[in-house]
Amino acid sequence: RMNFPSIIDKNIMDVFPDIKKLIETEEKGKNHTVLSSRNHNYEVELLRDANMFIFKDVTELTKLTHLNEGNAPVIGYVSIDNYEDILQSSTDDTKFSQIFYTTRMQINKYFHEKGALIRHLKDDKYMFITNKNSYKSMYEDKFHIMEEVRNNQSGFTLSIGVGYGFPEYLKLSELASSANDIAVSRGGDQAVIHPAKENFIYIGGKSELKNSRNKVKMRTYCDSFISAIENYKKILIMGHTVADFDAIGASLG
Repeated sequence: RMNFPSIIDKNIMDVFPDIKKLIETEEKGKNHTVLSSRNHNYEVELLRDANMFIFKDVTELTKLTHLNEGNAPVIGYVSIDNYEDILQSSTDDTKFSQIFYTTRMQINKYFHEKGALIRHLKDDKYMFITNKNSYKSMYEDKFHIMEEVRNNQSGFTLSIGVGYGFPEYLKLSELASSANDIAVSRGGDQAVIHPAKENFIYIGGKSELKNSRNKVKMRTYCDSFISAIENYKKILIMGHTVADFDAIGASLG
């Protein structure tokens, strides 16, 4: 079905300029292409021997394909880094409750605004379910919620794991859970995306995974240590008596 009332006697090159690419290519087997014009999509086949083009209107099929892709399920897990450490070290329960409440409200607001269903699993972990279109919005702003929580100066950061590209929710949950574990093991404060049968995607962290017993705790201690010594002009570092290379190396480090 052609929806062009005034193309009779016109050169097809003028009506479909991109069709020239199909004619000019000499690559074997390249006889098909898809063209768009006037809100319609056409699958075009070139019969070179007959010097003929065959047009097939695939507008509805294209719409359905895009709709299906946009509504594909996406599952994610959100972990609040440092929760146990900050809870145990807190001396003011009221203050801790306030900053934790603020963090929870930020998480809920962000995912609700993105059109995701989010559920509280336990004190420091959430699960969200959404579709590919909503996920793209999160990916494009690089999961801005991580920066929002970090800027609270509460000590909390977020680790996010996402899985997509598979029709079964159980499999997606496994992909997201493994991605979340990787984000935590890499030090937290980052998102790791695990598309089915594809490489991991990292946001906010390094591209290579390195082994560590607890990078979140290590990063927390380092941040606290740096904050403590930044207030002093002179710092004295001492090793043990009769210093060996371990003590000297540790002092230099």
